[in-house]
Amino acid sequence: MRVANVPMVSELRKLGVLRERFHRKLNQEMKSKDIEIDDLKEKLKMATLSIFVSFEDPSVGVLSASTLRWRCRINPTSYFPANPSSRVHPLVIAAHPSNPNQFTLGLNDGAVIVLEQLETEGKWGTLPPTENGAGPSTSGAANSDQH
Repeated sequence: MRVANVPMVSELRKLGVLRERFHRKLNQEMKSKDIEIDDLKEKLKMATLSIFVSFEDPSVGVLSASTLRWRCRINPTSYFPANPSSRVHPLVIAAHPSNPNQFTLGLNDGAVIVLEQLETEGKWGTLPPTENGAGPSTSGAANSDQH
């Protein structure tokens, strides 16, 4: 029978303890990263990606980015003053980089308007009516006034 080298056995035990601690710590970090990844996946699922378009009338349309289908049409009376100039219309539309419920209109007269959907709704308005199956209607009363 062999006699064990006491200092070597002691060092091997220390290595075993360190190995166990390393594996526990690694598993904890992996679980933490998995939770972060799951959170990000959930946020991506919940994020509603939209495409914003403007028209000459000067309404703004919101389309689903994945299907290019109408989500709603925002009537200009919801963001213009009571008697706007008939020449004022959106030139630039910029979506908020981290808030999918907010975007900004840059108007040709230099004004900037920030629009945000109502938080209680959770989605942009209702589908606008179509004329002959293509595009938005120009009747303001039937369209979504949500902003």
